[in-house]
Amino acid sequence: MTNLEYLAWFLEETFGAICFHNEIEDGYVEFPNENKEIETLAVYFPNELDLMDWEITERLTRKAGKEFFRRYVGARNVRLCPVYGNLLFTAYRLNNETIYIQGESFFCGPTGLGFIIDYFLGRDISYRTVGKDAPKVELKGNNGFQLKIGDDILLTLKKFLLEQKKKLIGISDFYKSPYNYTGEFLNKEKRITELTKEFGCVVVNSSKLAGERQEKFRATLKYMSEEDWDIFFKAIGKERRKEDDE
Repeated sequence: MTNLEYLAWFLEETFGAICFHNEIEDGYVEFPNENKEIETLAVYFPNELDLMDWEITERLTRKAGKEFFRRYVGARNVRLCPVYGNLLFTAYRLNNETIYIQGESFFCGPTGLGFIIDYFLGRDISYRTVGKDAPKVELKGNNGFQLKIGDDILLTLKKFLLEQKKKLIGISDFYKSPYNYTGEFLNKEKRITELTKEFGCVVVNSSKLAGERQEKFRATLKYMSEEDWDIFFKAIGKERRKEDDE
């Protein structure tokens, strides 16, 4: 099992995510007779708002059925819940060894979920706390997983995985970033430049595709009513301000 396969398992089981592994429309390509390969994972956190985008609706319906937007318990009876949007990750390998995982984790709502995703990508999330490093939002999953205000995200996640008899990142053959959390992002441009020399336009196209999908999702926000927004802000424990609508 790779980092991305492990991530897909966790997000599908916990938040009803719909994941697509190594599909051409997500930028997956093969390099025949070469010592390099990539792996892609597209992650969708479905909400009722996704019905406003026919392309996403068609893809998610094909994979998960017409009621795909009810998969996550927190997304039922709301148009937009605190876990939303879509993400794209690409892992790069040379000689069967992962050397980097590309993709941003913080486009899935104002919760601590971004740090959880980073853990599965091999990034260091030590000492991250809900309410300090992540917004003061309790995060509940479909399978009993829960993050409460004040929880250490890494310790809470590890405890859950051990209870599920799952492996931990960092003590097995999973990819682990050589940088600390800050260093991961400070060295991002350097790593992307190095990858581009080896993997060509695949690297640039992955970032471009991820950005385009995020923009498409943001475009659907215009379909949110005043009541929809009130429900959303209540769910994230935040008072709605005028600037939030701009």
